[in-house]
Amino acid sequence: MLTDGTSDSERMSDPLSPELDQSPELDQSQSSDLPAETAEIEAPVSSTARSEDLVAEQPLPEAPVPQIGDVPNQELDVFEVDSDSQEPVEDSSSRASTLDNTGTLDSEPGFSLSKWVLSASAPDRLMTLMGFAIAALGSLFVFMQMRPDLLFLDSTPSGGDMGAHVWGPAYMRDHLLTSGRLTGWTPDWYAGFPAYQYYMVVPALAIIAMNAGLNPILGIPLGVVAIAFSIGAGRSFPAFKAALVSAGVLAAILLIGMPYGVAFKLVSVAGLVSFPLSAWLMARLMKCPTPVPEFISLGALVFLFDTNFSIYGGNIASTLAGEFAFSLSLSLTLIGLGLAARGLDGGNWRASSAVVISLIALCHIIPLFFAIVALILLVLLDDALPRSWAIASVITFALAPLTLAEGTPLLVQAAAVGAFLVVAAAVMVAEPRVWERAKWLLVTGPIAALLSAFWLVPFYLRADFF
Repeated sequence: MLTDGTSDSERMSDPLSPELDQSPELDQSQSSDLPAETAEIEAPVSSTARSEDLVAEQPLPEAPVPQIGDVPNQELDVFEVDSDSQEPVEDSSSRASTLDNTGTLDSEPGFSLSKWVLSASAPDRLMTLMGFAIAALGSLFVFMQMRPDLLFLDSTPSGGDMGAHVWGPAYMRDHLLTSGRLTGWTPDWYAGFPAYQYYMVVPALAIIAMNAGLNPILGIPLGVVAIAFSIGAGRSFPAFKAALVSAGVLAAILLIGMPYGVAFKLVSVAGLVSFPLSAWLMARLMKCPTPVPEFISLGALVFLFDTNFSIYGGNIASTLAGEFAFSLSLSLTLIGLGLAARGLDGGNWRASSAVVISLIALCHIIPLFFAIVALILLVLLDDALPRSWAIASVITFALAPLTLAEGTPLLVQAAAVGAFLVVAAAVMVAEPRVWERAKWLLVTGPIAALLSAFWLVPFYLRADFF
C-alpha cells in the first residue's frame, strides 16, 4: 500500500484516518501491482488525512442544550426543564413531583396534574384513570338513586327533620345576612330560639349561594368565563393555582341562580354523591397501592346503602331524614385525612389540610371528633415506629375517651389521660420522626381552629344553653 510518511500505528489511532474502512488490507506485494492511476488518486487522500489529524486534535465545541421545539419528536423530562427559562434546573434526583412504586404522587412542592400526565408511564396513568372511573361510577350510581327528576323539580323537600331544615337557610338569607350576621334570635317556634347558634352554618351558606345568582341563560356563560379566567390566572401564578381555580368555581356557582327548593335538595345530597370519590381520593393521598383505593370506594358505597340505622348520620337513610350536614362533613373528613396523611409524610400541605379540617367543623361537629382521633393516630402510627410502641400508643389512646363516660371518677380520668401523654412523649423521644409529624399537627391544628373559631368559640361558650 502507498504511504505518505506516517506509520500504520499512527494511522490506526487516528479516528478520522481513511485507512479505517471495511475494505481488506493490501500487503506490500499487492500494492506494487496497483496501477499508476490509483497511486495518483490515493496520494491526495493521504495528505488530506494529515490535515484531519490537526482538526481532530482541536477540542470540539460544546453542543448547545437542545430547546423544546428545536427537534421534532424530542423527548424531554418536564421535571428537569424550567418552562419559563427553557434551561435545565435540576437533575432527576430532586424532581418536584414523581411517582412512587405504587403509582401515587409524592408530596413535593410544585406538583401539577399536567406534569404527572406527561411524566407517568402509560400503565400508571391507565390504572389511575380506571380507579377514578370506578369511584366516579359509584358517585353517579348514588346520584341516580336520588331521583334526579325530583331533585331538579322546584318543590319543598320533606321527610324526617328535613322539613324543619328547609326553614333555616331561608331565614338566614332574609333576616340574618341582611343584618351582617350568621347567627341571631328568631321568634319562630313558640317563644323563639337562637338560630344557627348551635347548628353549623356552611351547609346553609352553600344553599344560599346556589339559590342566589343570575338567570341561568346569563349565569352559565359568565360562570364558564369565570372558571376559564381562574385557570388562566393559575397558570400565571402557579403558587396560587388551587386557590384561584377554587375561587373561579365558587364565582361560577354564585353567578348561576336556581330555585330555593332545587338548591336545597342538591346540597342535601352532595355529601352522599361525593362520598365514594372522597374515599378513593383519601386512599390515593395515603399512597395505598392499587386496587386498595378502588375497594375503599366500593366499601363507602356499601356503607351509604346500609339500613341498620336511620338517624346516626352518614348513610342515605339518615341523610334523607335531615342529617345532610353530617354527610357533608363526613365526606370532607375523608379528604382531610388524606391530605393530612400526605402532609405528615412530606411536612407540607398545612394550609390545604387546615382549610378542610375547619370546613369539617363548620359542616357538622360530630365528624370533627372522628377526624381528631384519626389525626392523632396518623401521627403516632408511623412506619418507622416499632410495633410495641404502636400497640402501647393505641391502647392508651383508646382508654382515654372511655373515661369521659358520665360517672367516671376524676382520678380515673386523669390517670388515663396522663398515661396516654406519657406514652406519646416516650414515643416522640424514641423516634424523632414521630416528633416531626407531631409538630406538623401542632401547627395545622391551631390554624384550622382559628379558621372556624368565629362559630366554634360562641358554640363552646354558650354550651350551657345547648
